[in-house]
Amino acid sequence: SRINTNIQSLISTRLFNTNSADLNVALNRLGTGLRINTGRDDPAAPSPLDLKYTLAAGLRFEASAPGFQTREEEIAPLKGVFNGAIVMEKMPYEMKVVLTKVPAWTSALGAGGIDAPPVPTGDGKHVVASDRDGWIHLVSVEDGRKVQSLDAKSVSGFRSSPLVAGDAAYCASVDGVVLALALPSLEVRWRKEGADGPGPVYGTPVLAGGLLVAAGRSGAVFAWDPRTGEKRWEAKLDSGTLQALVSSRGWIVATCEDGRGRAVGIDGKEVISVLPSAKEEASYPPPRARTLAMGDRVLFGLEGAGQGFSLVDLPVPGASSPHLGLRWGGKETSVPGVEVSGAVAAAEDVVLLYSDGTAWRVSARQGPRPGDLKARVLPPKEKPIGSPAFQDGVIFVATDKGLAAFRPGKDEWTEIWKWSPEGMVITTPPVVIGRFVVVGSRDGKLHALLRD
Repeated sequence: SRINTNIQSLISTRLFNTNSADLNVALNRLGTGLRINTGRDDPAAPSPLDLKYTLAAGLRFEASAPGFQTREEEIAPLKGVFNGAIVMEKMPYEMKVVLTKVPAWTSALGAGGIDAPPVPTGDGKHVVASDRDGWIHLVSVEDGRKVQSLDAKSVSGFRSSPLVAGDAAYCASVDGVVLALALPSLEVRWRKEGADGPGPVYGTPVLAGGLLVAAGRSGAVFAWDPRTGEKRWEAKLDSGTLQALVSSRGWIVATCEDGRGRAVGIDGKEVISVLPSAKEEASYPPPRARTLAMGDRVLFGLEGAGQGFSLVDLPVPGASSPHLGLRWGGKETSVPGVEVSGAVAAAEDVVLLYSDGTAWRVSARQGPRPGDLKARVLPPKEKPIGSPAFQDGVIFVATDKGLAAFRPGKDEWTEIWKWSPEGMVITTPPVVIGRFVVVGSRDGKLHALLRD
C-alpha cells in the first residue's frame, strides 16, 4: 500500500500553531501590561509579582527595602480608543523605582549639639557619645535607646569623641575636665580639672605605654594612670593642639596650632619636631584634618590652599640621631583654594578627601601614582565634614546636608545611596558601628543608617 503525505499541509499547520501561540502571548501581555506572565516567558528572570492589573483600573503598589523609605507607585489606567501598538508603547515592561534612604533609628540625646562621632564599646552593643552641654550618653546600637546619661558638670561641654578602652571611657572637655568612667554604668572613677589637668582640651586623649595622655590648647600634656588617675608625668609643647592625639612607634604625636607636628616620648622626657623637619624654615597654617596613625608612620593633613597630606616616618625612640623622612605627599592642585578634609585607611590604601568633595585613593606604601582613582563624589555646593569612614570596600562621606555611600570603580566613585534630611545640619564625620553608619547633628541627635 502507499501512504501519501501532504508536506505543505503539515508545514502550514505547524506555522499556524506557532503563530497562534505567539498571538496568545501578545494578547496576554496586552491585557496585563507585563512582559513576564508565566515562568516560560523568561525562565532566567524573577517570577512576576501577583498584582492584579487591568487596562481600565491601573495598578497601585508599594516598593520597599530595608533601610529605605517605602514608596507608593502607580501605573495609570489607559483610557480612550487605542490599538495594540499604543498599548505596547504606553505600558512599561518594567519600572525603575528610586527609594530614599532613611535612618534605622534616631536618638535624641538632648539640646546640646554633637561635634564628634560616638565611639562603640568593646562588645559593640553600645556607643558612648558626648555633647556640647557637657553630658555623656550610653546609647544602644540596636535601637538607639538611651541607656545611661551623666552630667559631667562641664560648662563648655565636649568637642571631641570619648576614648573607650575595655570597661572604661575617658572624656576631656573644653573647660579642662578629664573624666574616667566605668562602663556600662558611667560611674565616675576619677576626675581631673584646673591645675591637675592640661586646660581646655579639644582633641580625644590617647592610651600609650599603659598611660592615658591628654593635650590641651595651651600646649600642656598630662599623663595619668588610667585606673587610678595618678599623675605620671607632664610635658610642654611650644604650641597647643586642637586635634586628637595618636600613638605610633613609641611616640605620642600631636599636630599643633603653629602648623608643626610634634612627638612626645612615652615617658614625657623627649619632645621632637616631626613636621616640618628641622631643616625647614617654613611654617604651615594650623591643621584641618585629623592626624592618622598608619603603623610606624603618621599621615598629617595640613590646612591652607595648596597644602595637602604628608605621610611621615617616625624615628626610633631613643636614637642618638633621630631620622625623619617624608614618605610621600598628596596635594589637590586641579582646583584653586582646595584644602584637605580628612583621610581614612582602606585596606592597603588610604582615601584622601578634599574640601571640594574630591576623593583620592592612593597606595599607603607608595603614595600617589598615575592612574589612581581620583574623582569628585559631592556636588559643588556641598563640603565634606572631616574624614570619611571605610568598611567592606565602601566609603561614607558626611556633609552638613547629609550622608552618602560610594563604591570605587575603575574611573569614578559610584554612589550607592544618599541621605539628605530636610531642615537638619549634620555636624560630625561618619563612623561605622556594626551594620550601621552613624552621624550626629546640631540638634543633639544621633542618626544610624544601615550600611547596605
